[in-house]
Amino acid sequence: MKLSNLFFLLATILLGMKPTSAHSMNNPTLPTELTCSALLAKSQLPLGALPYNEITTDSFQPALESAFRECYQRLDLLREESATPTFTNTIEAIEAIDLPLEQAWLVFENYTSLNADPKLDELSQTFTPERKRLSNAIFMDSHLFSRVSAIYDQRDSLGLNTEQTALLVRTYTEFLRNGAKLSDSEKKRVAEIDERLAFLGEKFRANVTAEVNAYELVLKDPAQVVGVPSNALAAAKALAAKKGYKDSWVFTLQFPSYQPLITFANDRGVRETIWRAFNTKASSGEYDNRMNSLEIAKLNAERAQILGYNTHADFIAEDRMAKNSENVRVFLKRLATAYLPAAKKDIEELREFAGHDLQPWDVAYYSEKLREARYAYSEDALREYFPLDQVMRGALFAAEKRYGIVFVERTDLPKWHEDVLVYEVREPDEKGVAKTLALFYLDPYPRESKRQGAWMSELQRARYEDGKWVIPHVLNAGNFTPPVTNEDGTRTPALLSLDEVYTVFHELGHGLHGMLTRVGYRSLSGANTAWDAVELPSQINENWVIHKDVLPVYAKHYKTGLPLPETEADKVRRAQNFQAGLMGLRQVSFGMLDYAWFGSDLEVLSKLQSADDVTVWEEKIMNPYRVIPVPAGNVMSPSFSHIFGGGYSAGYYSYKWADVLAADAFSVFEKNGVFDSETSMRFRKAILEAGRSLEPDVLYRQFKGGDPDPDALLRKEGLLK
Repeated sequence: MKLSNLFFLLATILLGMKPTSAHSMNNPTLPTELTCSALLAKSQLPLGALPYNEITTDSFQPALESAFRECYQRLDLLREESATPTFTNTIEAIEAIDLPLEQAWLVFENYTSLNADPKLDELSQTFTPERKRLSNAIFMDSHLFSRVSAIYDQRDSLGLNTEQTALLVRTYTEFLRNGAKLSDSEKKRVAEIDERLAFLGEKFRANVTAEVNAYELVLKDPAQVVGVPSNALAAAKALAAKKGYKDSWVFTLQFPSYQPLITFANDRGVRETIWRAFNTKASSGEYDNRMNSLEIAKLNAERAQILGYNTHADFIAEDRMAKNSENVRVFLKRLATAYLPAAKKDIEELREFAGHDLQPWDVAYYSEKLREARYAYSEDALREYFPLDQVMRGALFAAEKRYGIVFVERTDLPKWHEDVLVYEVREPDEKGVAKTLALFYLDPYPRESKRQGAWMSELQRARYEDGKWVIPHVLNAGNFTPPVTNEDGTRTPALLSLDEVYTVFHELGHGLHGMLTRVGYRSLSGANTAWDAVELPSQINENWVIHKDVLPVYAKHYKTGLPLPETEADKVRRAQNFQAGLMGLRQVSFGMLDYAWFGSDLEVLSKLQSADDVTVWEEKIMNPYRVIPVPAGNVMSPSFSHIFGGGYSAGYYSYKWADVLAADAFSVFEKNGVFDSETSMRFRKAILEAGRSLEPDVLYRQFKGGDPDPDALLRKEGLLK
């Protein structure tokens, strides 16, 4: 499953917050020229790269305080504007209000996920609500809304182009959806809710990260690690030595550590221990998020109600491809109807193969054994053909061949960690001269300062500024299996699992969405589109992972350089729908849990009062979609960062929604050729370049020439003829 957290990817540039006090804004605690200039001054480095080697935690407070001051000065000037409202002096001016904050905020936002420390966490819990205050100061302002409305009412006679029309409509919509028409008392309450939600989201994510970092499973008996792959054992041994444990192995809840243990350890007790820890994260003790989950859900429900919606899901769906929450419910139920019997069949086959009843910590273990028996290949053995540098080469090759671009590694540009790779993205212009499209940063490995998962975000948003095109700077971050220094001093490169390979391609798909944009307004560019469409570029990009024209490019043994034998590659392709029912049901159940929380009204949620109520509530929601018993007390809501701290509230269905779009869109590539230049460029122009200059359903029809086939995914997965 690809869990790209898009909280950063999709945060619009118009969000913001008012400073907590004039004192804090007028008296920066660290007003040094160095810390401010690195974040606020125009870059003097090639391609606008920032001096990340100069930026520290202490850089942010003075830079952000200074930037917020300038944003408010712009807002005050706009409020005083008395000239007749025009597109330029009102709509474009609103778009530019937070431009002084852009550079510092994007770096700050990314550092809170990449290089977090207690001081940065503290700053985040302060400045994130303040950014929301600035947003409310803009979008709840009655005078500004009256100016926007005057332009909106005459939009058909203004002669605006497509992007200008889209910006006008989005700006007007943002005012409505942020409560511009509410009474003063209602605006005050919505503002209070927004600030509290911003604080709780940061706290929720911080708790999950802290819980992950606090956990360690120390194993001393060699019998406990029998079956675990050698590279995972070497990493666990190295971590034990680093932590001061002699003759031991240390496993953590970071996925590259957890996954090999739960999948390959023969010791059932060890698997149970790590499974229980992983699946009860942040649900008890110091980092218990259960009450945070409940408060976030209730506040969203209250906010929706004030704005005139029955539920938060109704509020969210209105601005998505789905259009309304009932369409989402029908979509999820339809998939559940297809996946549930298939998942039951998958589990029955697994139980028969194992020869005994199964517990949750048995599923990954016996699934891998069944896969090996049925398709005669081992996921662990495949790793030796998937060193990260080669996988990246394959992913970039597939993108280059489709879209006519080139990735050139840049070793001369600053970065925030030695593991980071930097690429310049180029393509020839009409005269054949190479022009730069973007900078692409890859931060691949886990570390304690980094949050879990894999995601795409922006370090600089594409835009026109003073008539010049500003290129995007895009980040792909992951927590992939890292290189290992063995006990004999030799070094094994980062050898990825097949699932991690899919994640590399998935996140690069998001990256291409950001890198290839041609929309000049920040709030409409790149991946700033409807969230149930945003996963299309990532999901479709996975289709090139095991394609016969791509796999040989990168799947080569890390020692011998020999390619993965075609007989083995064919086995992998035949196994791609292995346990499709089980995997599909899992994703749908997460969507159902999301919709239970955010598709319920305040009256229903108000009946939940305690942390234990959260646990019971989740069990009631999830049990119909479970095909194997789960121990009492197992609860994922407190660590479900996507919906409680990552912006996916009432939107987790988007993964499967985009899966349908991707399956349908890839069928066009299959028909015309997966590297067909006309099909590729049509996809690039309609989907990757267009941002939200038009609504995603319109753009999709521009690519395909018709509506998506709702059965495309189930056919691809072999669940529908």
